[in-house]
Amino acid sequence: MRNLFTLFLVLIACLNSFSQYIDSVSTNRNFIVKTTPSHIFDFDNTFTLGVERFYENNKSFQTEFGYGNSNQNLLLGIDDGNFNENSKYRNFNNYRLKFENKRYFTNVKTNKLTGNYLAFEVFSKLVTKNAETPIGRNLINNLPEYYEKIPVKYTRFVIGSHVKFGHQFKIFEDNPKKKSRYLIDVYVGLGFRSIRNNVNYKSKKENDTDIYAITSIGQVFSGNEKIIIPSATLGFKMGYIIPGRKK
Repeated sequence: MRNLFTLFLVLIACLNSFSQYIDSVSTNRNFIVKTTPSHIFDFDNTFTLGVERFYENNKSFQTEFGYGNSNQNLLLGIDDGNFNENSKYRNFNNYRLKFENKRYFTNVKTNKLTGNYLAFEVFSKLVTKNAETPIGRNLINNLPEYYEKIPVKYTRFVIGSHVKFGHQFKIFEDNPKKKSRYLIDVYVGLGFRSIRNNVNYKSKKENDTDIYAITSIGQVFSGNEKIIIPSATLGFKMGYIIPGRKK
């Protein structure tokens, strides 16, 4: 619980710091600075920051970037200290990039940037790891003749899209004399994703074996393969409104 509370405080601090930067460059259009706390609890955990910008009274465009490392994955346990047991899941770098176009069912200007919406998003994710791995050489009857420990780069690249339905609403509105700028954006969606796994190293041969393959948590498959599968998304974002400057 202490770790979760610390992460929540970090999210709030980063959200406010980033919002101050956006405020310094904003014009007459409304911005919402956002982060997605649910990605912290993802198999490929990431901390994200994004911006939603309204270009019409019921339409907006949203971008988001995220980074994380599996050593801080809450599903593995930050404080368990048992790196040996879960070593095959450690030291993965996770990157996310997302573009989203949203259409609200009502005029968000009169509804204080809240309401139901329909969105289309395109996203990508890159998971990488460099490690020295025992590679089995010269297979005989499906058994390697010997193992050679060599530097290996593991990568998993994901690209896909979702159609989402969501609802955005304000929080912290206890004080009627002060307008709240904090928002929660909850969403659910369906779509597809293409996943490509690669294991690369020098002097690679077709019949080599890798006892670790790509064993990051949450993977769908391992090895040098590509697959297209159905996809679903469910989560929430925290946002902070940056009012547009009046001309």
